[in-house]
Amino acid sequence: GMTMSPKRTMVAVTVFAFSYLHVGRAEAVCEYPNLLLVLDASGSMQGQINGVDKWTLAKGAVTTMLNTYGAKLYFGLMMFPSTSQCTVGNVAVGVGPNTKNSIITAMNNKPPLTNNWTPLAASVDAVAAYAPMRTTTQRNFALVISDGTQDCGVSGERLTPIDAVKR
Repeated sequence: GMTMSPKRTMVAVTVFAFSYLHVGRAEAVCEYPNLLLVLDASGSMQGQINGVDKWTLAKGAVTTMLNTYGAKLYFGLMMFPSTSQCTVGNVAVGVGPNTKNSIITAMNNKPPLTNNWTPLAASVDAVAAYAPMRTTTQRNFALVISDGTQDCGVSGERLTPIDAVKR
């Protein structure tokens, strides 16, 4: 398969998010879709791209997204791992209106720690189980922002992000 560099992956995720969100609906429907940001806080996010750590780049992309689309979507934030190593991500800020400041505060209060790994598949599963993402009254989306692959055991196999989404 094709392997993308961490920089190219981060850029691809950001470009996808902005290109998708920029496409508006023609009809005059006042719908506020849920968008749960699923943010990697593993130790590898301390790595750098052109002298800037990936965590800072990810926070900047999220902040830009919130500033641009915060009034058009109900944002929420899940960060993984939730406490240490391979713990499943938890929702730090529930999806809803006016969550920009809470999301920025949550990101600033939880920098990635060196010994944290990447429980990506289990965290994607947790998104599917999160009640607000199961509502049928509005559209629901999750945007995974990560630089790595699943490295916490899932049935003894190592999964890449796309494999986790397909499960």
